[in-house]
Amino acid sequence: MTMDTPLFGDEMPSTPPVASTTTHDPVSDWQVDLLRKALDARELTNQNARRALVEEHAGRSLTSLRDLTSEEALQVITALGRKAAPAQSGSSWDEREDDTWIDRL
Repeated sequence: MTMDTPLFGDEMPSTPPVASTTTHDPVSDWQVDLLRKALDARELTNQNARRALVEEHAGRSLTSLRDLTSEEALQVITALGRKAAPAQSGSSWDEREDDTWIDRL
């Protein structure tokens, strides 16, 4: 057996492969859901504020979340995860305003 024989059909093509055009995958449904949850966690209800935050991390203007590419969505999700909303310092019990019957004893 000679070393000139290609193994497993990995022969060198006679013509070089055609350079593929770069296409970006569209944002997937799970990414849109995750983005919405991240924005909800920040209690952003104003659509303009939500859009501005996403556009800031995507680096371009958008008309909706569906305009994002999959790569951009991952970039925004990562950025929102890094800058998580501040955690509450205490529980709702600690933050109550009125005294309870036990406080009055």
